[in-house]
Amino acid sequence: MGLGEADARAKLIDPAIHARGWTEDLIRREETAGAIEIVDGKPRKRAKGRVDYTLRVKVNLDTQPVVLALIEAKAEDLPPMHGLEQGKLYASCKRLDVPFVFSSNGHLFVEFDRFTGHTSAPKPLAGFPTPADLRVRYEHGMGFTLDSPSARPLLARYAGGEATRRYYQDAAIRAVLEKLARGDKKALLTLATGAGKTFIAVHLLKRIADAGQLKRALFVCDRDELRSQGLTTLQNVFGTDAAEVYEDADGKNHARIHVVTYQTLDVNKEDGTANFLTKHHPKNYFSHIIIDECHRSAWGKWSQVLTRNPDAVQIGLTATPRQIKLGRDAVPGVRTSSKDQDGGEAVPPATQRRKHPARGVFITPDQPTIVFLTVCTKDRQPWLTQAHVHQALREVWTSATVWMVGWYVLMPDHLHVFCAPNDLNFELNTWVTYWKRQFSRLHLPGTGAWQRDGWDTRLRRSESYAQKWEYVRQNPVRKGLCATPEEWPYQGELNVLAW
Repeated sequence: MGLGEADARAKLIDPAIHARGWTEDLIRREETAGAIEIVDGKPRKRAKGRVDYTLRVKVNLDTQPVVLALIEAKAEDLPPMHGLEQGKLYASCKRLDVPFVFSSNGHLFVEFDRFTGHTSAPKPLAGFPTPADLRVRYEHGMGFTLDSPSARPLLARYAGGEATRRYYQDAAIRAVLEKLARGDKKALLTLATGAGKTFIAVHLLKRIADAGQLKRALFVCDRDELRSQGLTTLQNVFGTDAAEVYEDADGKNHARIHVVTYQTLDVNKEDGTANFLTKHHPKNYFSHIIIDECHRSAWGKWSQVLTRNPDAVQIGLTATPRQIKLGRDAVPGVRTSSKDQDGGEAVPPATQRRKHPARGVFITPDQPTIVFLTVCTKDRQPWLTQAHVHQALREVWTSATVWMVGWYVLMPDHLHVFCAPNDLNFELNTWVTYWKRQFSRLHLPGTGAWQRDGWDTRLRRSESYAQKWEYVRQNPVRKGLCATPEEWPYQGELNVLAW
């Protein structure tokens, strides 16, 4: 029997990549948050999550290492590409924001290049790319070099050290700094509630400041409590160089980081005069602007904060992204339809018609989450109810462990699945895309393609699961495919999803 995953990593992969120049200071093991499991009907967070194996490069000994790659180590007797799809999921969902993903069994490796979309053939591990090789390819793909002035914030170290940040915060910060290094001046960060948006904003500004590229910054928020929270965190890092907007005796605010609400600037309403903004902040006064909870206010009077600083770097933070479609003749700042509760534009609820499934499932770690999912075949072709298809789906779902499948039933042209998250880093749609791709790669006879989207709904009460399943398992009977639910062979339960 060959070496298991841990031994293959320690005895085969580590020595091989060390020989290629990847010293321990260039390797970081990122531990993810523990998955949520349901025990006796209650959610429980595992003490530890998985460990991701990242490769980094340093420009100088005293600069912040930049993450370039992820390695998925697999057992020695598995094919080298076995972990690649899982690693590609991490790259595509921006979990670690890496352009290169490798998978290895300790003897051979395969690589996925996010820049080109190319997956390599298996190669001997002795030919693994060196740090210099990956740096050149990273710089070419990004469009800048790490020793260029625009990339200096990427090389600035974290205030307080790397132990203060989580892997997803580092990924978000690097994504913005890479965008700025390419010459872009606008970025929108969408992060889950609790991901630490204020921490990300503060350390973005700090690293930009330490690189000597911050002249004066404005941190705008929507409520007093958000201002207080932001001010406290900023002062922990910047000290007195961060202050709430106020007027000194000379009519000026001498702090470099200004923290303010829309209300203070008098831009929170359509009839606001923006007197405070225009009086104390001339055009292009700020080099950097961060808008917290940027979804909460529509493009109205407060747009002057941005339009009066067209040369500034402008970064939006939100946990609730919204997309507004404007008509051909619509002008930002001019309302043409009814407002929604956040002040933006929305079609009246009575006229809304959904053409495609809504995306995303709202998950709260302290409450059970069970989702009812429906996936159809393309053009509703009836190929699902075959024994080899049924077995293949069970195997694919069993291996795709970031979501757990409970009860399920297959109909000729669609399937119903009850599922629950096992790793909160992966959205439902990412998991569905993964297992559909894995199934399709089996090229089973008598099968076809999947419909692109699925339909999902989160169950709200403990009794919903049992009631919903009882209804769903009757579907074959209602369609005349069998006399009783027990006779239907294309159903089952892979995991017990307790409420």
